[in-house]
Amino acid sequence: MSRPRYILLVLDGVADSVRYRPTSLELANTPGLDSLAHMAVCGGFYPIDSSTPPESDAAVFSILGYDPHRISVGRGLLEALGAGLSIREGFEVAFRANFATVDPVTKRIVDRRVGRSLSSEESRELAKAVNGIDLGL
Repeated sequence: MSRPRYILLVLDGVADSVRYRPTSLELANTPGLDSLAHMAVCGGFYPIDSSTPPESDAAVFSILGYDPHRISVGRGLLEALGAGLSIREGFEVAFRANFATVDPVTKRIVDRRVGRSLSSEESRELAKAVNGIDLGL
């Protein structure tokens, strides 16, 4: 007898505040998601608890059955391992960050994920500059 197969599709970051209607998901053209939704059981939930804002890593670990209040690895480590880097436990730390756009006059962040609009060459240049920063450690 074959075991049932499941696909858990987590639309990380897709939820918008319902204060702003229509939401970006309501405006999006989603024929693929619509097709899956018609064949699936769908819903939304708080993967940790309603008082804890779920970061991606904690939410996914919770969905997989781990207690994110006891086990916390952080996205930096997960993304480093996903990129094929090896991290020596107790010796190295993996940080994760986004490139952002700062208004030169107000010094305020105007786009916290400028990486979506950078060319590959621009991304490489910025990454090279960041890699050269001495953290003083």
